[in-house]
Amino acid sequence: MCILESIVLEYDDTFSGTSFPSLECLEFDDMPCWEVWYHPHDSDSFFLVLKSLLIKDCPRLNGYFPSHLPALEIIQIEKCDQLTSTLPWAPALCKLKVFDGNKVALHELPLSLEELRLKGRHVTESVFAAISITLPTSLRVMDIRDYSSIISFLGDCLPASLSSLTIKGCRNLIFPNQNQQHNSLKYLYIERSCDSLTTLSLDALPNLFYLYITHCENLGYLSASKTL
Repeated sequence: MCILESIVLEYDDTFSGTSFPSLECLEFDDMPCWEVWYHPHDSDSFFLVLKSLLIKDCPRLNGYFPSHLPALEIIQIEKCDQLTSTLPWAPALCKLKVFDGNKVALHELPLSLEELRLKGRHVTESVFAAISITLPTSLRVMDIRDYSSIISFLGDCLPASLSSLTIKGCRNLIFPNQNQQHNSLKYLYIERSCDSLTTLSLDALPNLFYLYITHCENLGYLSASKTL
């Protein structure tokens, strides 16, 4: 869709109902000219049952999300470099993916979050700051990519529920303390990341069944007291 530039959601003062009362899935994909998504910022009657929101390949979009999406479970944003917005408060959110939406921010994470996939500086900073305030108790999957600044996990340890961790292109990410066991982690993928990591103790990862490490320039030793 190469012509559409604006999407406007607006009603006059006489409207008192709920807009899109049955809409559960909303996707915008490959809209290179789309610049504006307008909706009343003070309205709480939009998308009340929306469960999935995908915005992909909308390089000119620069607007704001609805502030509150109470039923939303999935947010996926990819290749929206100009999008400057705080993600909506979504207390039911389970899956969050932001790739190349480098100006998108999130200030609070719900406890229900299970999957977190991030690529880009600004969104990674805001999410790690949010984790320092509220750590999701159900987080199973983390995928972090292309972040160059120094950053570390809350309390120098992985979330207790985490079973899968992927780190790509994050040279200055500090790998968690290995003096503490991470019993839930089963999948670990590290690529061009964690330059401070010189030794990896597999004893700290007793239930790991998949390990892939490449281009970790300072990693010199893998240690284990027993066979995996």
